[in-house]
Amino acid sequence: MRRRGARFLRYLAVGAANTAASYAVYLVLLRFMPYGWAYTIAFVAGIGLAYALQSRFVFGAEASWRTFFAFPLVYVVQYVVGLIALRLLVETGLMSRELALFAVLVVTVPAGFAMSRALFAWRRWQAGPGQEGTGR
Repeated sequence: MRRRGARFLRYLAVGAANTAASYAVYLVLLRFMPYGWAYTIAFVAGIGLAYALQSRFVFGAEASWRTFFAFPLVYVVQYVVGLIALRLLVETGLMSRELALFAVLVVTVPAGFAMSRALFAWRRWQAGPGQEGTGR
């Protein structure tokens, strides 16, 4: 359990660093292109950076093409679940639209961590004990 807590803290730190880096990319790109393109490029770059940092720093897993292409699905699922939860909270009047995002993050951030952990653990499980990744 303690190990999982340390991984979750690393996951939060990586998320914060990734958000800052993506925002910096967005601001730089705004000087050269319309905001829609800048956002799209920064978002895709952020997924790539998140994959690199999470695979090694958070989960201690070897990178692979399978996990590289599956990793963005974590973000798609997280987005859809967050959007549905946000809509339910706001439309039912349980929370204001200004505060509902915080409640959604309480659900989606741990869910994103669990999905990412499962993705990288699956790769280690397939390889067998001691054959791939450090298993941090």
